[in-house]
Amino acid sequence: MLQPKSKTAFTASSVKSRLNRGFTLIELMIVIAIVGIIFAMTFPAVSRMIVNHHADSLVSELELDIQFARNLAITNTNPIFVLPLGGDWNNGWLIRDNFTNALQRQRGSIDRPIAEWGGIVSSYTTGAPLIFNALGRSDTPGQFVINVPGSACNRQARIQIQSLGQIVIRRVSNC
Repeated sequence: MLQPKSKTAFTASSVKSRLNRGFTLIELMIVIAIVGIIFAMTFPAVSRMIVNHHADSLVSELELDIQFARNLAITNTNPIFVLPLGGDWNNGWLIRDNFTNALQRQRGSIDRPIAEWGGIVSSYTTGAPLIFNALGRSDTPGQFVINVPGSACNRQARIQIQSLGQIVIRRVSNC
């Protein structure tokens, strides 16, 4: 039994022309429109994620430096001061050995504040330091409130320094 020949015969030139065809202008515009819509939908979520990360890193950096200052006071048996940079905690802070007046660490700068997107509110009066004595106790118990506007659920963190030098962190979300 003979089989009928197919009406479409594939030749090398027809296969080659189909492979080199590419995209039409309309197809390209549709893809760009879809990508634009997806970007527009995800941009607010990504920007909130960046702000949340900034708030979390502020809390982590301040906590780390407070623990560093306390441990340094115990190790060196000297009072250690954590001072606001330029009198404002939003600019950053300095950690100084009170006995030698040596700068141990600096976070942030006046030109480039560490809390440029948000705010660090302190119960310490303007320019007043957080002080740890040689036993690691705080001569000036108080708290810091870190609030970064634009974060998801208005996230806020409270870093409380107790008189024994213990650091207590409370995170609050208002969802």
